[in-house]
Amino acid sequence: PVLITALKDKDEYIRSTAANVLGEIGSDASYAVAALNDAAKDENLNVRSAATTALVEIEKQKKSEQENFARELNVLGVFTDYVGTLLG
Repeated sequence: PVLITALKDKDEYIRSTAANVLGEIGSDASYAVAALNDAAKDENLNVRSAATTALVEIEKQKKSEQENFARELNVLGVFTDYVGTLLG
C-alpha cells in the first residue's frame, strides 16, 4: 500500500514514479487498479500517462498469464487423452 499512498502524494514526480513502478510490477500489482484508475484522472499529464501505461501493462500481463494457463490446460487434456488411449 505504500505505492498506493504515493499515487496521492502532493509531488507529481512521486505520483508518476509510483505509477511507473506499479506498471513494472505488472499483474502482481492488480491490487492497485482502483488507485491507478483515479491517478489516470490526475491533473498532471505525466501522472495520467504513467497511470494509464501501468493499467495497460497490468492487463497485458494478466491476459498473458491466462493464455499460458489455458495452453497448459490444453496440453494436460491432450496428455490425459493420450494416456487414456494407452490404458483403454
